[in-house]
Amino acid sequence: MSQPAYASPPYPTEHLGPRSGLLYLRDAVAGYFSENGIAASVVPVGLKYRSFTLNQSDPANANRVCFIPGVFDGENLLKSRDYGVLSRETDNSASVVNPREICAWERPFTVSVWSAPERGHSDNEGLSIALAEDLLEQVLRAIVHTPDPNPENGGGSIAASIVWGPLFLKAPPVESGFGAELLVHAVQRAPFYDFSLEVVQAAAVIPRTGA
Repeated sequence: MSQPAYASPPYPTEHLGPRSGLLYLRDAVAGYFSENGIAASVVPVGLKYRSFTLNQSDPANANRVCFIPGVFDGENLLKSRDYGVLSRETDNSASVVNPREICAWERPFTVSVWSAPERGHSDNEGLSIALAEDLLEQVLRAIVHTPDPNPENGGGSIAASIVWGPLFLKAPPVESGFGAELLVHAVQRAPFYDFSLEVVQAAAVIPRTGA
């Protein structure tokens, strides 16, 4: 039975799969590192991957970048992490209104950038920190060159949705400390959208006249 002309348009019911901006961000950085031969591993998203053992003899030299959901303070304690806030205080910054933006998630995340010391100079803390800073610069370049996957946002870089925050240094304050870690806090604006409405565009019709 057909719907009357004044009925509301139907909503699609298909599942489009996960669209996590943080997963997309990690995959994009990993791809950039691979394409440009950067000696570091970009591990899967999650706090537990920050401490996985990596082989220092491989090409990555055990250097590691880990995207951690929420605000991580560097303490390995079992506790909840701040994971942001949902807000309706949005001006619908998308360039289209179908689908409409129904909520904005100001999602904090932490990037752990750990660099192994240069071989033969494991006692040089300053050099270890400098290597970690160089690796962080490569992470920022990768994000700047990552396109935004949402066409509703009008294109551009995904960096536009990220607000960078404080940066913390973790370096062993002992003799012969090994490597250095930078913990970078940031917030990613992740909009949630309503269902897309099926829209039929009106077209001109030339009426036929009888002969």
